[in-house]
Amino acid sequence: MLRTTLSAPMLRAAKDKITMALPVTAILKALPSILSASSAIINSLKSRRDTPGGVRSEEEIKRLEDDLLNASKLLGDLTRQVQALATEVRAQADAADRREKQLRTFAVVAFASAGVALAALLVPLFSAG
Repeated sequence: MLRTTLSAPMLRAAKDKITMALPVTAILKALPSILSASSAIINSLKSRRDTPGGVRSEEEIKRLEDDLLNASKLLGDLTRQVQALATEVRAQADAADRREKQLRTFAVVAFASAGVALAALLVPLFSAG
């Protein structure tokens, strides 16, 4: 029976992958609620301004504008986080591509070395005969 063990670096790498996935989920789950809240605030403000006597006071307008400003700040923060996340994912993808290229080069060199070693073993075998 084959038994595998995980080394400490492998466990850390797995943990990093898990923690990397969580912010993405949280960000993506938060976006629709923020967008819908912003839309509701904008629609409320528009309907109250368009309706005669709809806006009761300047204080109400100020509160709605503050809510809209807070929602836009949250959306801006989430946008920056998504951009940073995209940059990080791109960097990790580039690093994976480099590792894959190095692995392919190593595999070609290893197979070529094995071929040369096999030829070196077979030449004396066939030349002696």
